[in-house]
Amino acid sequence: MNLDSIYVIDWTKLSAEVFAGIKNGDATIRKGVAYWSGNGKNGIAEHLPFIEKTIDSSQNMEKILKGLSAAQSSVAVTAMVSTGIIVAAIAIQTVYLGRKLDRLQETMDEVSQDVHSQNVLMFMNKLSDYMGTVESARELLIDAKVINQTKDITHIHLAELGRQRNALMSLLDNLIRYIPNATERHQSLILDFTNSVIELLPSTIRLEAELYDQLDKFEMANHVIRSAGGKYWKLVDFYRAWCNEQAQGVIKGESNVAALLEANSDKLKRLFDLNFNQALLQETPVPRLAG
Repeated sequence: MNLDSIYVIDWTKLSAEVFAGIKNGDATIRKGVAYWSGNGKNGIAEHLPFIEKTIDSSQNMEKILKGLSAAQSSVAVTAMVSTGIIVAAIAIQTVYLGRKLDRLQETMDEVSQDVHSQNVLMFMNKLSDYMGTVESARELLIDAKVINQTKDITHIHLAELGRQRNALMSLLDNLIRYIPNATERHQSLILDFTNSVIELLPSTIRLEAELYDQLDKFEMANHVIRSAGGKYWKLVDFYRAWCNEQAQGVIKGESNVAALLEANSDKLKRLFDLNFNQALLQETPVPRLAG
């Protein structure tokens, strides 16, 4: 168990007008502030009230979300996503993403030491570069009080994040196709690793969008969610189709990973059905800033 303190929206203290605006799309939450986005209003609607909560960051994010949600409604979930709270406070303390990066690094080290395929090693190098940039970007969002001092650095990180993300995602399907060619032990390692990367990508894409929010580039933030999110769902569809193809191939004796996929069926089903990832990759209304 890893207990950490984060800050979440105190829905009991949010004004009824702003709550209703968020629910019907007339208000949007960016950078921890509610802005008007419709109904003829513009500017800041309300500075959000926060309350400190304790989470167990060793749990999966859906369990954390259920524990944090003070109101069991879609508006609460949407608002938590748009402020970054759902990622265990990307914009506040970034606990969850840091834990996931640590665990992924451990898996990367094991795979790199044990698997010597050129395809796998090339992917590991790309992933290592990307995760290093993600970690640096994550550090920029840890303390909102210093974000204005990091804007020049943020532009550099955003350029790198976009380039490295695209390079990584273009190689993931090759890694998936390689699995049947690996030894039985390596197949299990690479499958677990692939699942971890695919599960983590929506959080890193949301992190990229959060950085654009900090620069008040709200439309660009939505563009990242729309563009990168579209590529992500294509990747997930490819992975799902590949799993189904391998499962069907066992009947014809054309698959040597069907048993591995069956053993991991619960994990794969959870990965393909993650509501949390679907929520992370939703666009939010663009604020109407006061002129």
